[in-house]
Formats: sequence, structure tokens, C-alpha cells
Amino acid sequence: MKKIISLILSIVLLAGILPAGVLALNPASAEKSEGYSISSLSFDGKTATADTVNPGACKFVVAVYDPDSGKMLGSGITALEKNAGTAQAMIDIPAMPQYFLARAFLLDGNMGALCPKYESRLYTKAFENYLKVALSVCSTQGDSTVLIPGAEVTAKDGFCDCEGDGRYDDRTAVTGGNGEIIFYFEPGEHSVTTSADGYFQTTATFTVAENAKSFTIKLMKDSGSGSEPGDNTSDGTGSDDGWVDRTHYKLGSFPQTDVTESMGSILDSEATAWKSYRYYSGTGKSDGGSMTAGDFMLYCDVTYGEDKYRGVTFSTYRPTSTNYETSASAYNFQDDNGYTCGNIYWFRYEPVIWRVRDSQTGLAICETIIDSRPLTEYAIRNKSDRQYYNDKGALANDWETSSLKAWLNNEFLQMTFTEDQQDLIKINDTDGGNEKVFLLPEKYATNPVYFPSNDARHAQGSDYAKCQGLHVQDGYSEWRLTSPGYDSYFTCGVTNEGNITEQCGANTTCAGVRPAIKLNLSDLPSRPNKSKKAAAPTGVFDYSYDNCKPDNDYILLNVTGYKDGFALTQENLEYIDLITADSSGSVSGAFTPRNAITGSTTLLIGDFGSGTQAVKLTALEGVTGQINIVNYYSSISVDYKSKLVFHTDMQAPDGFVIVWSTGDTGPECTIGKAEKSEYRIKADLVRTADNTVVASTWEEVVKVDTRFFAKLVAFFRGLFGTLPVYVDNNKK
Repeated sequence: MKKIISLILSIVLLAGILPAGVLALNPASAEKSEGYSISSLSFDGKTATADTVNPGACKFVVAVYDPDSGKMLGSGITALEKNAGTAQAMIDIPAMPQYFLARAFLLDGNMGALCPKYESRLYTKAFENYLKVALSVCSTQGDSTVLIPGAEVTAKDGFCDCEGDGRYDDRTAVTGGNGEIIFYFEPGEHSVTTSADGYFQTTATFTVAENAKSFTIKLMKDSGSGSEPGDNTSDGTGSDDGWVDRTHYKLGSFPQTDVTESMGSILDSEATAWKSYRYYSGTGKSDGGSMTAGDFMLYCDVTYGEDKYRGVTFSTYRPTSTNYETSASAYNFQDDNGYTCGNIYWFRYEPVIWRVRDSQTGLAICETIIDSRPLTEYAIRNKSDRQYYNDKGALANDWETSSLKAWLNNEFLQMTFTEDQQDLIKINDTDGGNEKVFLLPEKYATNPVYFPSNDARHAQGSDYAKCQGLHVQDGYSEWRLTSPGYDSYFTCGVTNEGNITEQCGANTTCAGVRPAIKLNLSDLPSRPNKSKKAAAPTGVFDYSYDNCKPDNDYILLNVTGYKDGFALTQENLEYIDLITADSSGSVSGAFTPRNAITGSTTLLIGDFGSGTQAVKLTALEGVTGQINIVNYYSSISVDYKSKLVFHTDMQAPDGFVIVWSTGDTGPECTIGKAEKSEYRIKADLVRTADNTVVASTWEEVVKVDTRFFAKLVAFFRGLFGTLPVYVDNNKK
């Protein structure tokens, strides 16, 4: 019996069965580890390769980690012969991340470390050779070059981040307010297709040879478009007003983009009539009544050629709160944003883009944060009742008596809109005020029709707003709402993360201003139908519906587990877009679902003539439109060395393939012998054109009994050919 047990143990060791906790390393003796080293580590897909020095046989272990959280994402192990020189291991991971932390080890038979770990932060091989390229879209008008926001740029062999999720896995994106978009390309010759309303579509070719390169794409004006959207200059007469697309309208002109580098030396000599902003500062006290207007920050408007510019200069920094002192050296967000004392900065007046959020009332909000201002310049705390008051005797967070409301409806209104443009704006008398320009109350900012998610509330500031002292964090900024906040000092606001806050200080200068107006839509030109010159849809699945109300707004949702009469929740719905029907009552487009699982259904929600309703888009049914994923499995435990077979009824349309976490493709995956302690089984639907995962099944966890006795039983079963087989969740 002892001989049999000894034989079994020898076989177990020879088979390379390792104890659990493969990365829990033991110390190795100094004599044993002398001369071992790892000098390099690289990845080709899931295969890790290292240059090693190993005087004796050992094991090579590689682990991949999330660089931010430190969580291990996957690992691989392989045995090395003496003096192998090169080691390779396959990482057990569903998909390699774009950026990761890798650690490699050489271990003895007792899992003892033979040399210091090798650590490196890496990109996947598929991405590490890509170079950053800034593409600027513009048009030449006379002697001026005008940048074009809202232009659509598509690259067949480059990547961009159009969703703002930090992952450069998109092929098409729209230029921002500065007319620029960032792509990544491999070195070599590339081409992009660019289109914008009012311009001819063009294909530009360029060669990428170095990182952080910039290229300019020039669009030709469509001679048949007259003054249609696309012309990014404003002559102050409103001649360039118009629809950018079906939900964005250009109206008015305000300083936005920093042109100091290109125009500063010219405009400096033109600036003569400098004026003071009369911004407030104080002595640092909140109850001393010390806030007064000063002349530390000046501006000057200059017209040069066909364009208008605003110059800004300041001798001391604008305080982040009006009761603070102004200083030439104190910490300030202006300095953080790259604007410093004693310099002159120039900003071009550009069309203001308004997003129409409600086609019934004409409610439209400025697409970007265009200024940074306090609600009230004057906020003093009363020592007796400990409440904050403004200089009108009202509470400091009162919108009606605020200096910001007065500025928006006087100076801002006059400098931004001509008289004809002002006639297109209705008086807002439904929200407790009587104004043409206002800020949104909290009820609008939390209305799911206007802002279905935190992402929809995200807002970025213009260059001009940043020069005024806007606080920028992770690329986004807080913007003001009118509703009272936590106490008399605070109003509500929207944070840089898109959340609602009740602590937006009434006299802080670093919160953004996103004006809102109500447009007389009946007085505007008809909204454009879908542009024939636009690039082809980039989504996986097309949708269309022709029985909408013309020019009405609708929400497009992807819903999991749909059935008639059930409730929509944050857990079962995915917001896709807010879309507007065309003049014939049709909507159409394409999208890529992120959560297409069992019973995934796309709904169109809005008023089709009988109040708010939800319409199921039948165009998404079947193989070409809906991904059918059935979650066959529960979390299961299996015997050591069992054979595992899994299936999915996910269907792959033309141009797609089903890829399992095991590497298998098609509707079935097989694990011949389950020897690891845990397997995570998942099927992805992958678009073959660019290897993009467009949908996934739930991930199922399979626990394998790796205890010594289980291995012993498996050994004897193997001798007699009786190892168990699991098909889906059933043991055969």
C-alpha cells in the first residue's frame, strides 16, 4: 500500500499540480537563487515573453494587474528547463486591457522566489505602437481660418474616445468646441473622412511618424448652402444662425476659444479701450461687509477683419470667493488653467450652441459652460440669525434678486444677441421668474427626459470660462442651478461628475454658468432632416420608426428582461440617446448596446399623439437586430479533471463572431480537463472588422475541487476512463 501511495504522489508531482495560492511565494535559499534573473518582459496578446537567466529548472509565473486598484486580472505559469534563456506563459484572462501592470517571477518547486520580481507598466502590443494625433477641422473664409465644432471624423484604422469613457476604442467622433478631436494611429499613412453641415464631405490623407502630431483638415463651403450651419464665425448680425443638427441650434455670439498663440501679437496692438469687470474681493471675513468691486481684472473687445475678439488681463488673481482677498501669488484656479497675472489673453467670439431639451416649450440650454461667476457678488452672514444675505436684503441664495440674474438679462443678453435674435427668445414666466435668460432649476436638471443620466449632465468649460477662474476636475466642471441648497449660503448645482449637489456656494467664483433660454421654435427655420452627406452609422444595429410626431423629442432605451407592463429601473435600462423626429415624423440611426442580455429590447419613449408611450422597435428582433443570450448556468462546483462543455444561444450576425473566455469560438466551448481551482466562463460577441466586443453573456464561475483527495480520486478515475463530464450545468 505504501508503494502505491508513493507512486501516486510521484505522479502528482510530475504532473505539476501546484498548491492553491500560486502567487503566495515562499522564500528560497540564497545558494539556490544565486544567478537567477528576469531582464525584460513583453506581451503579444495574452502571451507573455521574458528574457531570463535560470541556471536550473524552475517555473516562470506572470500576473497582470489593474494599475489603479491593484486587483489581479489574470495569471499564467509554465515550467522552464535549465538555461532556457527565454520564457513564455499564456495569461488566463478574458481579454487583455489596454494598459496594465505586469509582474513576473521565477520560482522553485516549493514556490520559493529565485530572484526579485520583475515589474513593468505596459500597453498591449496591439496599442503600444500607436501615436497620438490631434486633428483640427477648419474652413478658410477670406483671410481667416475658422475652426468647425460638431464635425464628424471617421478613421478606418485609428481609434478615438467618442464616449468619454477613457477607452480609445471608437472609430468615429465629433469635434469639440475648439474644432479638435484626438485620435491614435500606428506609424504610417492614414486617411480620415470628415463631414459637417454646410460643407462638402472630404477625405484627408496624412503620414504619422511621431507622437503628439497635429494635422489640419480643411472643409470646402457648400455653395448651395448659403448661411447654413457649419460657418463658425459670427458677424454679430445673426446671419449665421441655424440648426447644427436636429437638436442643436446656433444663436448669438460669445467669447470662447483662446487664440492668443495665433492672434495675440496682432490683437495686442489693436487693444485701446480697456474696461474693468468690477469683480468683487474682500478681506477674508464672511460677516464684515467688506466685499467691494475692484479693477484688478480688465477686458477689451476688438474687431479684426470679420471676427470679434475679447482680450482679458489681470494684475492679481480673481479670488475663488468674493469675500476673499485678491492676490498675485495665492493659489487660484486661473493659474491651474494656465492663465497667469500680467499677461493678455485673447478669445474669439463664436456662435453659442444651444441644445433643445424640450420641443414643446422650446427649452434650450447652452451646450458648454461659457463663463464662471458667483450667484451673488455680495454675501454677508448676519450674526444674530446666522443667515447669509445679499446686498438686496434677500437670502444670499435667492435667484430673483441675484447679481447673476441681472447680468444674464442685461449685459449678457445685449452682448450675445442682436435685437432680431432676442425676438426669437421667449420670456420665461413659468418657473417663478420673468426673464429671457436663466439658469435651470433642480427639477429640470433631474428630469430624466432632459438629462437621463449623470453623463448627460456632464459639462466642459470654454477657454474663456477657464480664464475667468472655472474649477476643472477630470476635464469637467461644476455648473450652477437656481434652486436653494443646504442653507441660505448654498444653491444646488451639478458636480463635475454629473451629480446634483446642494452645496454650490452663492459667492464662489469658480462655479460654471450654463445659460438657458426658451426659443420660439415656430419662428426658426425647419429642422434639417438627416444629412445625406453624413458618414454612415457606426453602431452595430440599425433602428427606425416612422410614426412619431414631427419635430418631437424621444428617448431611446435598451431594456433588459423586457415584458409588457414591467417597471423601468436603473438596473434594467440603458440610456442610448435623446433624439428628435424629423419633419415627416421619422427617427432612424444605429447604436451599439452595452447590456444586451436575455430579452434585450429597444424602446422609443415619448408622445406619439396620445400622451407619453413606449414603442418597441421591431427592427431589432431576430438575428440581425437583437442579441439573444440565455444564461444557462448557475455557479457550480465540479470534480477535479472533469470535462466541461458550455453552450450559448447567442447568435452572431454577419461580420461578428462569438468568442469565449477560453479562446473557443462559436456557440460551444470545451475545457478538456478542469485542473485550475476556478474558471470564469463568458461568451462575447465580437465585431471582426475591429475586434470590438459589442455584447457579452453573464460571467459564470465554476469552482473546481482541487483538494488532495479530489486529485487522488481523479487519478484513479483517469486510469479507468471514468472522469465526469459536465454539459452546461448538468453532470453526465
